[in-house]
Amino acid sequence: MQEQSYCWQSDGSMDPDHNWQKLKAEQPWPEELRENDDRLVLNVGGQMFETFKQTLCMEADSMLAARVLRHLTHENAQLWIDRDGQRFKHVLNYLRNKTIWLQDVASLRAVQEEADFYCLAGLHALCEEKIQDIEAKEEAAWRRRLHDLQKALKEVLANVDNNCTSSPRNRDFVVARMRRGRENEDSVFRMDADF
Repeated sequence: MQEQSYCWQSDGSMDPDHNWQKLKAEQPWPEELRENDDRLVLNVGGQMFETFKQTLCMEADSMLAARVLRHLTHENAQLWIDRDGQRFKHVLNYLRNKTIWLQDVASLRAVQEEADFYCLAGLHALCEEKIQDIEAKEEAAWRRRLHDLQKALKEVLANVDNNCTSSPRNRDFVVARMRRGRENEDSVFRMDADF
């Protein structure tokens, strides 16, 4: 009877549909890693991480994979990397899942910097895609708020104009005040010039 190994889900339950041996056979890992399921301990900026060597070699062209493969010749099962450990946890999660869950541009830029250092082109592209999405959503939200503000201001000015038509002097005074004392200019209030 063939023994099966299973992966564990994030909630601690076993995932019976995820057969590690099948996954291992499907992955394009270097030959020397296919037979070796050894764990590796990484010390990244003083933070300890433990993972499989195969995980670190998920992007075979990366500097991280080259360093791990070079490290395989040593007896020591610990690898030290002089980088930020807080950022590296996102790199490691990307290598495990091919996803990144950060939702702010500053954090994504920081992880993108790590992706550049480790030569992880997939992570760099994923961060850039998420950054573009976030910036596009922020731009759209800003434009909606600006449009709403302009609409509300036009309504207020229309009400002021209606209330001031009884006396041209009142109207000129209100417009001059809105223009912050520019009384000798045209008394027409313009959205583009007055804000």
